Amino acid sequence: MITLALTISAFVLFGIWFLVDMSLFDRYEGKIKRGIKVWSRELDTKSWKYLSSLRQDTVEEKEFLFLKIKQSFIRKHDGEVLILVRPENFTSTWACTGYVDLNSPTREIQYRMAITGLILLIIFNVLGVLFFVLSFYPYKNAIDAYLERKASGNV
Repeated sequence: MITLALTISAFVLFGIWFLVDMSLFDRYEGKIKRGIKVWSRELDTKSWKYLSSLRQDTVEEKEFLFLKIKQSFIRKHDGEVLILVRPENFTSTWACTGYVDLNSPTREIQYRMAITGLILLIIFNVLGVLFFVLSFYPYKNAIDAYLERKASGNV
């Protein structure tokens, strides 16, 4: 009983962490470097020079009903750059940001996502494989036993 209560508590706490992390991840405010790197590539010279010379943040807003939503922004602070662009005609609660460290010796842009989304993805994949295995073997064994009975003439 205690194990069940601890499991439920862990899922509730993870759920709260997930909701908070996902809601804060794509905001303009907050840390520049957020989430974990899922992909990176070398940044071209033109983009590197543009980001290096940027003196103020750029923000593009879109009106939605009575709200102004930041559709895209580039935020620069202490040699670090955060880039968020919401793709047109695409919505997802699992956003991806671009991150550039202008103080780094490599000219790299990192594509970063919230860690809670990746953890949830891993959990559901593990549970999916577990469900597959638990469903497959009873059917496999039943089919094999049935075929063996039929082939042996034991009806």
